[in-house]
Amino acid sequence: MIFNTKVSDEEYSKTLNSLKENEIKIQLIKKIDDELKVFDYQEAWANFWSDATQKQKDCILNIKQFDKNIFKGITGIDIEDDLVALEAIKMLESKGYKIRKTN
Repeated sequence: MIFNTKVSDEEYSKTLNSLKENEIKIQLIKKIDDELKVFDYQEAWANFWSDATQKQKDCILNIKQFDKNIFKGITGIDIEDDLVALEAIKMLESKGYKIRKTN
C-alpha cells in the first residue's frame, strides 16, 4: 500500500527505491551539542522537511498515489504552504528573478 492505495510489488519497489535514491531519511535521534535528542515521529518529519531540498520534496510529492491529507496525518506537515511558495518562486523565476534558499 502507498498512501492507502493498493499497488503492485513492482510499483512499491520502484517508489521505495526512488525514496532511497533521494535520501529520504527521517532521524528520530540526532546528536545536538554532545547530547542525543530523541524526536517523536512528527518532529522528525518536520526537521527533515525544513532541511529537505526541493528535489527531495518533489520525490515525495510526485509519488503517483500521493495524498496531501494522508501525508499530513502521518507527518503533521501541511504541504499547502510549500505549494503556494513554490508557485510564487516559479512565477518570480519566470520574470527573471534569481531565488536562493536560506535557512
